[in-house]
Amino acid sequence: MDWPQLLEALEREPAGWEDEGDDRPQPGDPGGAGLRADPAPEAAIEGAERRLGTTLPQSYRQFLLHSNGFSCFAHGHHVLPVQEVKWFSEENQEWIDDFQGEGGGEDVADEQYFVYGDDQDPGHVRVEYLPHCLQISEEYDDSVILLNPKVKDAKGEWEAWFFASWLPGAHRYRSFRELVEEEARTRQE
Repeated sequence: MDWPQLLEALEREPAGWEDEGDDRPQPGDPGGAGLRADPAPEAAIEGAERRLGTTLPQSYRQFLLHSNGFSCFAHGHHVLPVQEVKWFSEENQEWIDDFQGEGGGEDVADEQYFVYGDDQDPGHVRVEYLPHCLQISEEYDDSVILLNPKVKDAKGEWEAWFFASWLPGAHRYRSFRELVEEEARTRQE
């Protein structure tokens, strides 16, 4: 699917959506602004790259060019507009320290770490990567969506994490696009 199709799939009601007390926009809300935001101008993306001192991965850039933020994304998160993304350690050093103190991510071998999909163990996280991750969602229910520049594929795509204190650890994806495709797939079921 191309990005417009993926975003359309994401606007479908999430499977098992039952939290009627949640004040987040929901698919099909009459009079609501919808879940996706207006596209980010290229200048806003470039400005964020300068501010962050990095080049954002292509799949995340493509997402932003179609929707500069998104309400009710994976696990109920709001994906932040590019102007608001920040390094995870900027506001979450205590969370990183707590995770390290709990023994999270202890010396994970490549054979364990580079397992994705249903067979991965969320506890197989390399805690040394956390301070380098980019936080692209607001914190919600003690969880965030992160992009990890320490693990890149041949195309320069960064690994994407759904990181939560209650996992403990992360569900990891080879790229932001893979995370989006998985979320779109679950909404089609």
